[in-house]
Amino acid sequence: MGDACRAIGLIGVSQLAVAGTTDPQGHLNYLEDRSELEWPQQGFAMTLDALGQPLNGVALSSFSGVPYPQAIAGDLRDPSVLFIASMTANQVTASNAVEEPYPNWTREFQHGSTFELTVEKFYPKEDGITPAWTQYFPVDTNEDGGYDEFTSVHVGGMINKPGVGLIVAGSTAASGEAYGTNTGNNIQGL
Repeated sequence: MGDACRAIGLIGVSQLAVAGTTDPQGHLNYLEDRSELEWPQQGFAMTLDALGQPLNGVALSSFSGVPYPQAIAGDLRDPSVLFIASMTANQVTASNAVEEPYPNWTREFQHGSTFELTVEKFYPKEDGITPAWTQYFPVDTNEDGGYDEFTSVHVGGMINKPGVGLIVAGSTAASGEAYGTNTGNNIQGL
């Protein structure tokens, strides 16, 4: 289908970071070997110089499903740190049907129907982007062991507040370790 940029952020004085999704044979294929991908799409992060030229790239963690990165945050104290928050499909099935000939993949999610939160930390350096850690926040399943249609996590943004840490904002009707308890289908802030 193609590539979609979903988040952009400034790291350092003259470097941008972008994150999005790509097909295994998408134009970001040169970032690394994508021929062995388990999923039909892959999340990516890459850095660009002041002229918009790609510097380095890395695939996002996909152990739980297709990640759709939604927010990027840097660290004011350390410009070599990059955080990415993704909505990660927890049930990857066939492609979602889209009627438009050229869908807007920044608003549509090609794979998956319900989503959970994944946050990753990276160290972008001149010779590549090094993953530091990945934290996956699953949602609780229903009595049947599946997911209800209202359990998706929707990431709205993220900041790295000095002295506090990472703050991820969004909404969900899910319950779980990162989301608290919720009954019914009430959407609440996250």
